[in-house]
Amino acid sequence: MAIPWGRTYKSLAWAFLVLVPVQFFFAGIGVFAGSSFRLHTYLGLGLHGLSVVLIGVALLGRLPRRALALSVGLFVLIGLQVALVRLQGAPSVAVPFEPAFLSDLFQTLLRPVRSLLGGGTAFVASTHSVNALAIAAVAWANARMPVTTSRTLPEAFRSLAAPQPSLTEPVVVAAEAAD
Repeated sequence: MAIPWGRTYKSLAWAFLVLVPVQFFFAGIGVFAGSSFRLHTYLGLGLHGLSVVLIGVALLGRLPRRALALSVGLFVLIGLQVALVRLQGAPSVAVPFEPAFLSDLFQTLLRPVRSLLGGGTAFVASTHSVNALAIAAVAWANARMPVTTSRTLPEAFRSLAAPQPSLTEPVVVAAEAAD
């Protein structure tokens, strides 16, 4: 089965980009409608997972380094979003299916930073918003990036299994081989 890695990556990158405004919409519902941030939280976790899938496709398809760099950038920026929400210290930031030890770990690691900021709620909230704009910018660059590759999964594995030239073997130039 042939997997067109470039097309798969582009489709996932565009899906990510389309979901970013939806994420802003869910944040607006949480802020202005006074409802919970549950939809915003779960879509954010989904986007974090999608960034991992983008990294995997970029690695498996041996796509250009820029594709891998932008995908890793998305993963790091979304991880920063999670840390900023945890830094704010709201009691409702824990995800229901999150293990308790992970919640405790976040609280333990971020407590000194929170006390350094003096609670820092306004600073954290504004940084969270600015970081969301950075995520949108990286997602836009990622979706607009030209990705060209014709490698399919069997080709990728064949190239891994192909014998590689030794560094000690002499290089034969085509003109010398014709003599």
